Amino acid sequence: TPMSMTRALDELEEAGVGLHLNQGRRRFLEVVASRRELWEQARPMLRSPVMRRVVVTGLDRDVAMLGAGLSALASCTNLAEPGRPVVAIGRRRWSRIAEQFRRLAPEDENPSSFEVEVWSYPPGCLSNGQIVDRLSLYLSLVGTTDERVESSSRTECISFSSSVWLFNLPVFSSILSSSGINL
Repeated sequence: TPMSMTRALDELEEAGVGLHLNQGRRRFLEVVASRRELWEQARPMLRSPVMRRVVVTGLDRDVAMLGAGLSALASCTNLAEPGRPVVAIGRRRWSRIAEQFRRLAPEDENPSSFEVEVWSYPPGCLSNGQIVDRLSLYLSLVGTTDERVESSSRTECISFSSSVWLFNLPVFSSILSSSGINL
């Protein structure tokens, strides 16, 4: 809504990300920092979109979910695919369809199982392909203890951090954390 966007812009300005400008009914965020400076400034305020991870069976590949986690990282790097495919779904959609699947313990070795990452927002709103967007992917993997994953996700982060989409305000504001910016 227009009120939500105004609030988001005000909170981004308060966090020092940019200057909120109004021109009639249009709202803008003027960012004076370079892309690298903006990335460094914003990074502490970003959080993982993953609310929880669930292992399930009975998930049909036709169910529209995006590749996420190690599956997504493997598709854009030279890492091997994980043994269990990882997909992402928004929390609202998950709450509507969760009962369709049988949940497993994470250590179960069922070959038809999937790891479902339940996200705080719909992952499809930022993606333009078969996997989640790269910034959300990076954020979902922060803190991973596997050095290969950490290195690959950091490399991917560097490759997209100067990308134009970082300045897509609805995207940027939707993933800022509660550490000073509550959207």
